[in-house]
Amino acid sequence: MTMVAVGGSIGTGLLLGSAAALEVAGPGVILSYIIAAFIAYTVAMALGELASMHPAAGSFGLYGELYLNQYLGFLCRAAYWAAIAFSIGAELVASATYKCLRKFGSSSSPRCSCSSICAT
Repeated sequence: MTMVAVGGSIGTGLLLGSAAALEVAGPGVILSYIIAAFIAYTVAMALGELASMHPAAGSFGLYGELYLNQYLGFLCRAAYWAAIAFSIGAELVASATYKCLRKFGSSSSPRCSCSSICAT
C-alpha cells in the first residue's frame, strides 16, 4: 500500500508538475524540491517516533488529539481526508495528460475524451 502511495505522488507530483515548475522558476525548482524533501523527511521521522510511542490506528488525528485537543485532531483527520479526495482529481488529470501524450503525441489534444476514458 505504501508503494502505491509513493507511485502516485511520484507520478503526479514529480513527472507531471515538474515541467511547468521548471518552465516558470528554472533551476530554482531543484532547491525547492530539496527543501520539500527535508520537510517530508522530518515529518516522517516525527511520525515514526510518535507511532512507536503510541501504536494505534489514526496517526495524524490521534496524535493531534493526544498532544493538542480534540478539535485539532478532528481538523487533522478532515484535512487528511480532503487531501486524499482532492488528489483523485489530480490523478485523473495526470492520467488523461499521459494518455493524450501517448495517443496523440501532444498535450494540446482534447483532454475531455481522455479524462472520461480514464474516469471509467
